[in-house]
Amino acid sequence: MSDTLISVLAAGGAYLLGAIPFGLLVAWLLCGADLRESGSRNVGATNAARVLSGGRPLGWLIIFLLVLGLDACKGAAPVLFLKEVAAPSTPTAAVTAGIGAIVGHLFPVWLKFHGGKGVAVAAGVFLVLDPTSTAVAGGAWLGAVLLTRFVSVASLCATAVFPAVRILRDPGWAFGPGTLATIVGLGVCAIILWRHRANIARLRRGTEPRIGTVP
Repeated sequence: MSDTLISVLAAGGAYLLGAIPFGLLVAWLLCGADLRESGSRNVGATNAARVLSGGRPLGWLIIFLLVLGLDACKGAAPVLFLKEVAAPSTPTAAVTAGIGAIVGHLFPVWLKFHGGKGVAVAAGVFLVLDPTSTAVAGGAWLGAVLLTRFVSVASLCATAVFPAVRILRDPGWAFGPGTLATIVGLGVCAIILWRHRANIARLRRGTEPRIGTVP
C-alpha cells in the first residue's frame, strides 16, 4: 500500500472519529439537553459544563474535564495509532490523521457540518506530534484561566503560544523534518482564532461569561 493511500485512509478514518460530538452526547445522556439550543449553542466542553452544571463549581469542572478529555482523545488516538502501530514508517500518515480528526470536529457530518471550535481535539493531536510545545501551551491555558476565569481567553492564549514555542525552540527542526506539522499547526491555530471571533466580540463588549456563569 502506497504512502499516499495510507495517508488518505488515515485522514478519512480520523475524520469519522473526530466528528463524534462527545459534548452533545454527554449532555443528552446526562439530562436530555441539546447543546445546540442552550447557552452559546456550541457542542464543546465549555458550553457543556455551563449548561449542565447549573453554576456549581465542582459540577462545572467535572463536566468540562469529561468532555475535554473525550474530545482530546479523539484527536490523540488516531495520530498515536498511525504513528506507533499502523504506519510508523509513514510520518505523513500521523499528520494527516490529525488533520482528519480536527476537520471532523470542526465540520462533523453528523451535525450538518456545524461543530466545535477545535481547541481540545487539536490539543490531543499535537500532544502526540509535539508534546513539549503542547505542554507549554497547556500551561499558558491554565495560567490564563486562573487569572481571568475566561475559557475563551485561555484558549486564545494557548493558540498563540503553541506555534511560537514550536518555532522558537528549534527553528531548524520546525521548518525541516517537522515542516508539515508546523504548517498544519499554524493553519489550525488560525482556524481556532477565527472560530473564536464571537468570543472576542463579547470580550470587547464585556459580555463574555466567566467560568461558573449559568446561561
